[in-house]
Amino acid sequence: MQTDLTPQCSIKLLPDHLINQIKAGEVIERPASLIKELLENSIDAKSTRIDVTIKEQGLNFISIEDDGKGMSFDELPLAFTKHATSKLNFFEDLYNLTSYGFRGEALSSMASVARLECLSSPRLPRLHGGKYIIHGGKMISHTPFNAETSGTSIFIKDLFYNTPARLKFIKARTSEQNAICRIINAFIISNPSIAFSLKQDEQDKIIYPSTEKTQYTNRITQIFNNKKTNSGKLLHASTSYQAIHINGYFSHQTNKSNAYKHQFLFVNHRLFMDKKINQIILKSLAGFWPALHTGHYALFINLPPDQIDINVHPAKTSVKFFNENLICSLIMEAIKTAVNDLKLKIDIPTPPDNLTKLSVTSYLPSPSDQAPQTHRDSSTSSFFPLSHKYILLKKECNYLIAFERLLKEFLKINFKQTYPVHENKLIPLLISEPFHLPSERVKSFLPELLKTGINLDILDANLLVLRTIPDFCLELPLDLLFKNLLDYLAQRINDFPEGNGLALVNQWLTDSSFDYALSINSTKLQEMLSQFQITDLVSSGMVTVIDDEKLAHFFTRD
Repeated sequence: MQTDLTPQCSIKLLPDHLINQIKAGEVIERPASLIKELLENSIDAKSTRIDVTIKEQGLNFISIEDDGKGMSFDELPLAFTKHATSKLNFFEDLYNLTSYGFRGEALSSMASVARLECLSSPRLPRLHGGKYIIHGGKMISHTPFNAETSGTSIFIKDLFYNTPARLKFIKARTSEQNAICRIINAFIISNPSIAFSLKQDEQDKIIYPSTEKTQYTNRITQIFNNKKTNSGKLLHASTSYQAIHINGYFSHQTNKSNAYKHQFLFVNHRLFMDKKINQIILKSLAGFWPALHTGHYALFINLPPDQIDINVHPAKTSVKFFNENLICSLIMEAIKTAVNDLKLKIDIPTPPDNLTKLSVTSYLPSPSDQAPQTHRDSSTSSFFPLSHKYILLKKECNYLIAFERLLKEFLKINFKQTYPVHENKLIPLLISEPFHLPSERVKSFLPELLKTGINLDILDANLLVLRTIPDFCLELPLDLLFKNLLDYLAQRINDFPEGNGLALVNQWLTDSSFDYALSINSTKLQEMLSQFQITDLVSSGMVTVIDDEKLAHFFTRD
């Protein structure tokens, strides 16, 4: 006899059907996520054609029909069993996946929250296909079925009919429609070799013919274009480093809002979301898209599967990169190069073919049309190298001859007095440079470089990324300047004691800046040299001053 004092156990095992419904909420959050799982299965089945039909935002009816390798009669019940998959044998396979699916949860999850019918026929003629009907996780029937061609057709009706609480969280009709379109468009864009068709409610069926495997442009243009917008020509950005390949396609079409549905990130053709990469793209294209607008894009990252972890989210919408900084830098470098090339094409337009040939005399302006002559300020300085040892400077009405070393010392002092300075925020510059020193020794110089306003990081073996530079480096060729850095450190490392890295960095910066500035007569260096006081140079005892009259006397003929 049980009384009120009898202890009762409050912990109990959940029944299987309830467990499946709870688990389904992690995988099948909304109709769009169900469509995503079905499309992934069709592509993993090596389909060349996929037909999609949707009614009432997928809540009423969804069908996915493909011509993939199909399943046999005996395989069908197993396919709808939780944690049943053909993609994995060992845990290590998670880090070498080339397929979309791998957990074996999708079909069992959707079958537990909908009325599902599956017809499948395998490619092997000796095997028979089957028809499998399951409602709310309970099998209704399992009968033989044979079609003329291989493939699988899955029909979903009354999604979430047995979990009405979940229906309360389904968003407005427009939101669900946009989510479905985004998912389907992502698969259409990333799989150009597969023919797709899409039928939504009473709308006309849209056909996407198959093209070559890597020909994304036609698909992207077809998706981005519609009756209300015109994306125009796509900007293509690409770069590669070792086994990593970046390809981006960016449309001129922009929106102040709702551009997200046409912004796609793919890693190994898998759609994923990453706020950091999205922000990098938007910032890198700030000059390409108008202010307060975001544009349409599709960015593809292809790399070895062991360099990413895709098992970090139940819906597989997030990934972890083994070297995230390298990926981000490659993306920025690719976009920067593409935008710069586009600006160059715009600045230098191609002349038309029907130009009238003009005579040479027609280019000669009349005296009245000639621009007035400008006179250079006599207070500015000019300088010229002499025999790689001396520098000749013109300061107002005087000429100064000084040892090159003296001016370098002045530059070194000036650098020390002016940095840290306002740093020029760059789109990072990737520099491929072999290391002639141990990487740990190279890393020891990075804090010293940072003190001068130079933010340089080691991304990978033999790969550097330059993020910021001080203002006085703006006129210098950064790729050439920093390619010589490690060689310079290797050659001069023994001239400077341990712990005195800043002195070595100062010397490299002075030598590199000075040598290049002399070769182009740099305006920046002229401004710095104009700060010289003649009296200071004379007092040093290392400068010879010659005024204009004395110099003219040297060349006067009697």
